[in-house]
This record gives sequence, C-alpha cells and structure tokens, in this order.
Amino acid sequence: MATPSASSAARDASLPRSRALTIPPERGPAGSRGGWGYRLRLFLAFFCIYILWGTSYLGIRIALRGIPPALMSGARFVLAGLLLLGIGRAGGGGLRPPPGTGFPLVAIGWMLVAGNWGIVWAEQYTASGVAALIFATAPICIAAMSAAVSRAERLTPRTVAGLVLGLAGVALLAWPKLSRGAVGDLRGEVALVLAVLIWSVASVWAKHATVSLAPFVAAGWQLLAGGALFVLFALLLGEPARLRWDGASLLAFAYLTVVGSCLGYGSYLWLLHHVPAARAATFAYVNPVVAVVLGWLLLAEPLGLFVILGTLVIVSAVVLTIVSPRSRGAGFPGPTPHSEG
Repeated sequence: MATPSASSAARDASLPRSRALTIPPERGPAGSRGGWGYRLRLFLAFFCIYILWGTSYLGIRIALRGIPPALMSGARFVLAGLLLLGIGRAGGGGLRPPPGTGFPLVAIGWMLVAGNWGIVWAEQYTASGVAALIFATAPICIAAMSAAVSRAERLTPRTVAGLVLGLAGVALLAWPKLSRGAVGDLRGEVALVLAVLIWSVASVWAKHATVSLAPFVAAGWQLLAGGALFVLFALLLGEPARLRWDGASLLAFAYLTVVGSCLGYGSYLWLLHHVPAARAATFAYVNPVVAVVLGWLLLAEPLGLFVILGTLVIVSAVVLTIVSPRSRGAGFPGPTPHSEG
C-alpha cells in the first residue's frame, strides 16, 4: 500500500496493502467484468466506501456517549480483526504469517489503530464533520512521505499545491477558536493532525512491506494486533469502569465494527483489485462531505462559514493530490482495483 509519482503513491497508499497481496480474478458470466453481477458488486462496493465509511464519524460521536475512546477502538478492531481472519479462512487462504513478517504486521497494526484512536479521542472535543475533514488530508501526507523515502516517487507540483491547500483548510477549520484566543481548546484538532501523521507513516511502511498473505488475512492480523494493544491500554486507563450500557452507543459500536471496519475496509480492498486505484481513492473526498452533512442534520453541529470554506479547500486539495492529469474525466468506473474509522 513504488509508483512513478507521488500522486499515484497517494492513491495506492491511502489505505495500507502489501505489494504481494493478490486476489484471484473472478470468473463466470455474472462475475465477468461485463456481467450484471460484477456491475452490482461494483456499485455496492462504492456505496460502502463513499456513504457507509462517511457515516463512521457520526457513529463514533454516538458511541462515545457510553464507551470511552481507547476501549472503543481496541474492542472494535479486535472483533473486526477476528471477522476478517474468518473471512480469509473461509476463502481458503492460510492464516499463518510467513517467517519474518510478524513484526511488520503487528507494528503497522498498532500504528493504524493508534491513528483511529486519535480520531475517536478527538471527537470528544471537535465536531464529527471537522474530524472527517482534517483526516481527509491523510492522502496528501502519505504522498509527501512516500516522496521523502523513495527515489521512485517524486514530490510533484500538484502534490505540493495539495499539501499547502490542505494545511490552509485545516487552518480555516481552526480559525474560529484561534480568533477567540482559545488555543487550549484546539486539543481535538491537534490530536487529529497527529492521527494523520501516524496513519500516514503506517501506510507508507505497509506499502513497502512484502507480506505474502491474502488481503483480508493481512488486514485481520493488523487490526487484531492493534486492537489487543488498545484493549490493554484501556484497562490501564481504567476505562471499563467508565463504560455505560447505553443502547445507542452499543448499536453505534456494532455498526462501526461490522459496517465501518469489515464491510467498508473489505469493499476497499476488493475495489483496489478491480478498478484503478485513483477511482478507489475517491472516497477520501466524498467521506468528509457525507460526515459534515450528517453531523449538521443529525447532531446539530454548526455549519458556519469557516466549516464550509474548510470543506471546499480540503476537498480540492485531496482531489488535486489523488487525481493525476492522466485520470481526468475517468468518472465512475464502468465494468472493465484504501482505508479507517
């Protein structure tokens, strides 16, 4: 999860995957690239990463009403990891990591879950839409880091412009607090920026790692390892004592586990092997719009001028970074290959 340019690096690395991961091509009339079955799966997969992933920020905000942040992240990803390993096993793949690959899988998993925990923790202090917008800058950060560690990946003018625009968008979102002198109230925004950095480092590392495992199996081990660490972290923080058995929180937690972590992530992995990566990565500029609108409609989150401007600037920055000149006009993929909350 090396490529000719930094913009393509952002597309390929927007959710981690190994270069060695492969999925057998689908066969049969319904599974062929011109068949109705393939078209339906394509539509459903894009619906999952566009809409369902976009709703995960709302789900986090609701789950936080009864479940503390580290406990939520840890338990959610332990369950999601076990489910993905079960899917991988059902598909006939081996579960045992090859010798020498255990440490990268575990370390990358820790960092991915740490990045998610940063989002969850930050949503205690920021609107869900703002959290989605700031985290949408991750592909830009990944492109810049990829160029820094690989000679094969250039930091193109488009990527530089996207990075500058992304920073400007984050500044716009933080400006209302800064203008009031409420610097101490920026802890949520600072946590989100750190989450982006951690997630990006994990993505670049995963992109250059070689792990000969099926995608669902590799993802399952990563989420299981990261989730287990954060369950221990939650125990050290005493979070189980603060757990409230709130019906809405538990439903949101179940939704995040099954829909966000398994269905959304699984759909993204499937798309990476069936449509160009540039098209799969378009979730990065759809999710924040979905999150902002849902937060405004269902949680009465403020939709002021700076949120609107920040949305326009950040979405533009991500589009500029992800969509290369060669992919202009590609549109929604017809039959013809992240990544998380």
